[in-house]
Amino acid sequence: LMMAVSVVVPTKDRPDDIGRLLDALARQCRPPDQIVVVDQSEGAESHGLRLRAGHLQDRVTYIHSSQISGAAAARNVGANVATGDLVVFMDDDVVPEPDCLLELERAFVENPDYVGIGGVELQMGEMPTLQLLYYEVFFRGPFRDRKYRISRRPTEVNGLQPVFGLKTCLAGFRRRFFETYAFDERIRAALLEDLDICWQARGREKFGVWPHAAVWHNLSKASRLSVRRSYEAGAA
Repeated sequence: LMMAVSVVVPTKDRPDDIGRLLDALARQCRPPDQIVVVDQSEGAESHGLRLRAGHLQDRVTYIHSSQISGAAAARNVGANVATGDLVVFMDDDVVPEPDCLLELERAFVENPDYVGIGGVELQMGEMPTLQLLYYEVFFRGPFRDRKYRISRRPTEVNGLQPVFGLKTCLAGFRRRFFETYAFDERIRAALLEDLDICWQARGREKFGVWPHAAVWHNLSKASRLSVRRSYEAGAA
């Protein structure tokens, strides 16, 4: 495996969350070659958090500007700064499993015809059946997300699973993808802008979910306390 990997993380007013994520990235058995933090916070609480990346702190590119508005804009800034062959987006309130990046890189190496590959969210294995049925009934067409079912039982799924689009709580793209496509910055919320960029490439590019790359997506206390903050931050 010889691909350079950049991890891009938008954040806003969530120093505790981004700190836990940086801790987890420092524990990856395949460490990222670059970590790009795009901080939209008004204050400077997150400035010193690169130290949480431990031995990787020299690989952290920290961008702070409250003028960056919304998740899509933050992801575009991060993609433009990323230098890796793979640009992996994570929400600031996820905690990746120690082999997450190793598995994601392996998926790209073994599937060279795929431009985008995402992973699974382990907390979905604890999702109540009624909540799963809600997604099955009301999310159709391009909004249908097979990852909900894949994440329920990832060990029962073999190989890469083709999907219409990816969720950027954990999604990697080959860097060449951003030579043609960008997140639509008119979408201010951290909602559907990830499916939209995949939909832009429908019929021309392939996307899949690799069940062996996994994160725990812990819904941020910050977003539960403030709907507006959740709307403008880079985490769903």
